[in-house]
Amino acid sequence: MRASPVLDCGYGETRVELAQIQYFLTLCETRNFTQAARQCGVSQPSLSNAIRALERGLGGPLIRRSPFALTPLGKAVRPHLKTALRHIVRARTAAQIDAPKLGASSHAETHDAPPHGADPRGVEQRTA
Repeated sequence: MRASPVLDCGYGETRVELAQIQYFLTLCETRNFTQAARQCGVSQPSLSNAIRALERGLGGPLIRRSPFALTPLGKAVRPHLKTALRHIVRARTAAQIDAPKLGASSHAETHDAPPHGADPRGVEQRTA
């Protein structure tokens, strides 16, 4: 399994992985760790660890686990993370379309596919 791309925003040790964003957004939709993990194609402990890492990276708790609820920080960052993921997916799609026209390597086409479940037309594509 290849490592998830990391966004280092230049704020010290703040590191956010694209998979963490996707897992968080899926968790927000399902409001259930087991269902979110299943939709993301990972184990529930892996999803929980990723959410904790995202919380560390963003500086505080994003969710209350029982009963499930977004914290004020979670509510504040959710729309920004959704927009960020949508833009990243669109950028990758544009790169895949334009790279061959510009004579660039096809490396990006095969190595950096959109995150699992990502849809270039929106934020995420759900599979049943």
